[in-house]
Amino acid sequence: LRSRRSWPDPSGRVPLISPTAVMVLGPWMIFSRVLGVFGRVLGIAQSSKELVAPRVESPTVNVTATVALPEGPQILDVAKATLTLISERIPPPPSRPHPFRVIEPSQLGNKNPNAFEHLVGKTQQQAVIVMLSAMMWRHWHALEEAVRTEIRHRIAFVVFSGGMGSGKTSHALALADYLGIPCVAVTPGAATFVDPEGVSTMSRTLQYCERRKSAVLLLDEIDVYVGSASFLAEVRQMIDGAHRLPKDAIMYVIATTNKSLSMLPEDLRHRMLTDIDFDSLPDEGVFTSPHTTDKASSTNIGFGEDACEQFWSRNACCIAGADQKMLASKSVGLTPRDLQLVVQQVLVSSAFRHVQSQSEGIRQSLLPQYADFVGFIDEVRGQHFRQSKL
Repeated sequence: LRSRRSWPDPSGRVPLISPTAVMVLGPWMIFSRVLGVFGRVLGIAQSSKELVAPRVESPTVNVTATVALPEGPQILDVAKATLTLISERIPPPPSRPHPFRVIEPSQLGNKNPNAFEHLVGKTQQQAVIVMLSAMMWRHWHALEEAVRTEIRHRIAFVVFSGGMGSGKTSHALALADYLGIPCVAVTPGAATFVDPEGVSTMSRTLQYCERRKSAVLLLDEIDVYVGSASFLAEVRQMIDGAHRLPKDAIMYVIATTNKSLSMLPEDLRHRMLTDIDFDSLPDEGVFTSPHTTDKASSTNIGFGEDACEQFWSRNACCIAGADQKMLASKSVGLTPRDLQLVVQQVLVSSAFRHVQSQSEGIRQSLLPQYADFVGFIDEVRGQHFRQSKL
């Protein structure tokens, strides 16, 4: 190969390989290299005819991919397929955990009549809770249309009060199990948290509840969060219907506290459908009114007689006009929120009568009567907070 007759280098040095040798040996060397690579590929193929990626157990990736090795030296395709398999073996980053716990019922979508069997000594409290479940009656909207002209979302705000260990949280879970809907419990200490994107814990919780349609939202030890104005504002907006629920959905917002009810803000107390005391037995009247003759009902904030008459003409359609006028005279001084709460209590009481009678539709004889409205108006106007809670 070191022939003196070979093509001279301009620098004067003798080249190692002559042009003739390059022309003869070059194709052979390239062909040898290709054969070597092809041999290695065939060796891999002999050991494993095909590569199968294992099933990846993760919340977002669950792929089984099969890649057959090529018949010929398609090394580029083999490398690409191998890289794809390797990337699928890498587990995805963990998803952001929810700031709440979801307790599923024993029979999702079906009532569990035995949900309260393991809770003893609270029969009166359980009677009130079972009465609240009448809001899920399938003819509720027909009843509501017979009573008032405006259809409202079925969101009930209930407070369970009582000492530690009195059964407040377990009864909230039992209500969800009784109705066959999930219980969404906000993680203690996280209710007021706002993530870097500006989304609050309550917003994420409510969005989840909306996706589940119906749910029991448990705000355990709500008195801990009374210092957070933003948290209380979101709770008020939720109760007032700022979050749109589907027509067939319902949400029970249950707040528990072992402190005095006076610890809760006044405007939040006015949104309570009822307060269930787990320290003592309630009166024979099913609802324990959370109201008192307070400043809001004795100042100019309350409705006058004309405004009350307009209200009852729209929200007591099932009684005669003369009875509506008498209701208006008895309602003077009550706030709009007080009056809406009276209507809600009357609806729950009437629905419960229909459920007890096993009615398959709206029976005129079981529609709310004048006395029903008057009874709850008297409770709202005359009842005081329990002295032991003040």
